[in-house]
Amino acid sequence: MGILRTVIRRIVNWSLRSSCGPFAARGENVHIAEPFTMNYPERVFLGRDIYIGGYAVFNSAGGIRIGDGCVFGPFVHIYTANHRYEDAEALPFDEYEYFEPVDVGPNVWIGGDAVLLPGVTVGEGAVIAAGAVVVKDVPAGAVVGGLPARLLKSRDMDRYRRLKAEGQIINALVGAGRNRPKPIGGVPKQWFLDAGLPAPSETWVDAGPNMPTAP
Repeated sequence: MGILRTVIRRIVNWSLRSSCGPFAARGENVHIAEPFTMNYPERVFLGRDIYIGGYAVFNSAGGIRIGDGCVFGPFVHIYTANHRYEDAEALPFDEYEYFEPVDVGPNVWIGGDAVLLPGVTVGEGAVIAAGAVVVKDVPAGAVVGGLPARLLKSRDMDRYRRLKAEGQIINALVGAGRNRPKPIGGVPKQWFLDAGLPAPSETWVDAGPNMPTAP
């Protein structure tokens, strides 16, 4: 039964992907975790070395462009169309829609559950915090969060440019097998001891204040 369920799941996943049709453009090393919901794939332009987490929703009627090296957490929603409700001829809105493309620059990190609303542009190297609702353009290198999203701080763009010039793009490194997770901090060892359990020796367990910090 387990094998049969696996075969059925793969057939269903293939049918869902094939029914979407091809993207307008899709570069190399693009990974989209399932499930993934999207309409109008022919209006979506993807660069290379992109990761999109599971349960993402792309309403791409107005067009979506995602630059090289972007990372999306799970449950990210992008909307590119809005209904007409002012001066509408029906309630709560009529059949007309405003199309406004969403443009995400290279090497942008978008945290889980973030929402990008129609017409926004996210500048290169920006970081969108988890749960943020982006209602206006985000400058390059900006770190934004909140509802609506606001500027929290800016990245060190000199460091950003150096890493970019050296080709230190995380998705490209992972795809080539040259990068592995390196934990900083971790699950407190004391939690295991308080529960009467032996503390594992794995790297994800925080041994305490003497644990080395990141370089």
